[in-house]
Amino acid sequence: MLKFKGPIVCDVQLEHDQQIIPKVKSGSPIHDMLPSLDKKEIISNLKD
Repeated sequence: MLKFKGPIVCDVQLEHDQQIIPKVKSGSPIHDMLPSLDKKEIISNLKD
C-alpha cells in the first residue's frame, strides 16, 4: 500500500478489545498523537 501511487482504501479489522497505540484525541491534529513525541521528532517526520 505504501508504494501504490494514487488513492487507496485500507480496511483494517481489529479485535473488539484491541488496544490502539498511538492514538489521536478527538479534535487534535493528526501529528499530535499520544503518547507524545518530542518536537524534533515530529518535525523530522513531517518532512517529505
